[in-house]
Amino acid sequence: MLSTARLILASALMPILLATPASGTPTTPLAGGVAGPVAVEIAPQYGAMTAASDAEVNVMVSVEGSDAAVTQRQPLDLAIVLDRSGSMAGDKLTSAKTAALELLKLLEPRDRVTLVTYSDDVRVESKRVALSQGGLSKLREQILAIRDGGGTALGPAVMQTLDILSEARSSERLAHTVLLSDGLANQGESSPSVLGRHAAEAFIRGVSLSTVGVGLDYNEDLMTQLADEGGGHYHFIGDNSMIAQVLTDELHGLVATVARNVVLTIKPPAGMTVTKVHGYAMQAGADGASAKIGSLRARQSRDVLVTLRGPIVTGGPTRLGVFSIGLNDLLAQGRAVQWQGDVNVASAVDAGAMAASEVTEVTVRVAELAAASRLEQAARDVERGDFKSAAKTLDTSIKSLRKQAKRTPSAELDQQIADAEQAKSDIREARKSATARKRYVKGKKSGSYSNRKKGKSRRIWKKKGGIQ
Repeated sequence: MLSTARLILASALMPILLATPASGTPTTPLAGGVAGPVAVEIAPQYGAMTAASDAEVNVMVSVEGSDAAVTQRQPLDLAIVLDRSGSMAGDKLTSAKTAALELLKLLEPRDRVTLVTYSDDVRVESKRVALSQGGLSKLREQILAIRDGGGTALGPAVMQTLDILSEARSSERLAHTVLLSDGLANQGESSPSVLGRHAAEAFIRGVSLSTVGVGLDYNEDLMTQLADEGGGHYHFIGDNSMIAQVLTDELHGLVATVARNVVLTIKPPAGMTVTKVHGYAMQAGADGASAKIGSLRARQSRDVLVTLRGPIVTGGPTRLGVFSIGLNDLLAQGRAVQWQGDVNVASAVDAGAMAASEVTEVTVRVAELAAASRLEQAARDVERGDFKSAAKTLDTSIKSLRKQAKRTPSAELDQQIADAEQAKSDIREARKSATARKRYVKGKKSGSYSNRKKGKSRRIWKKKGGIQ
């Protein structure tokens, strides 16, 4: 939990608390509560801020899944979308087929499996097949019979698969799609915005999407966008032997999922605007903004940074708006639940009072996300062959991180410094060949993506509910 405040919430809805100690300096405002199996905690970077006509305000929303044992998981409606284009020839396709076969062994008779393969065309090999002995045998035969050849109709394959699961969607089943590709979408629809919109619409209907990029020739920007819009995860696999482990991890994550369709919504007051939800696809509307967090496993946490901009008033608290978390509770047959709280910052008399109210955990998260952005920028610099700019970007990141670590020492910042220094050192290898450059770009973009999605588990969930 955040070290600046301790409280126990007995209800599922608790407004923000403001307290003033004897010194007159406001303590950090904290909002928190429970949405079904998820504990929620919200804290601005500063509990009190000096008056300003156009201030930037950072707020961290931490969510963590219950550690309650999942004794009876929901049956799965799982779709595997497998690239069989010519570039998958050899070890890649062999590894993918082996992984799919191993995945079947982990499923149960009550689960359903859709198998879709694609090259120039899209083939629905099996549609929501029940894993009886006959169904299992049929799927095994179809997987073994897959042959490579042709282009990459990734877009049509994704859209058709999401439609299949959406049409049959029910609250009793956990619907999820895993897309595996090693190449660029070059047949049919390939627009990231169009495909992302389709994934977002499927997410609203209760179907999530994760993506697995294999090798060094796929479009990682498209794959990350699909995962973001689809409320799933993006994985980069440089080594074919890792395909099986990633697919197994995806399945185990589904089995341990306690909440899905987790959505953060912020409704700021007039004059205050949400400018960014860092690391997540933000949908802006007339009355605020929302972002898909996706699913949460037992004890998994996410620290989501929200940046707002607007006036900070004098002499009283400034409302930042209503923050809410909505989700489907998988420990209660997918029941829809929601928590919401009104978040404010107090008025600080001067810069010293504002500094005294700082929540260092939020400041550290701000620094981590800045480092993640610079790491991605360095990767894009290397991608276009500008190694000098990449090194300069990383030098800036290292300098900024060291300065912050001196002010707020933390293991997280130490790790960020080490990662940035390693990224700078790795530029030498990236210069050697086109393949080395691609490996650098894929690896660093993947590292940046993971950093933006992470959370630091504080074990905020208690068996009786609430936050401490």
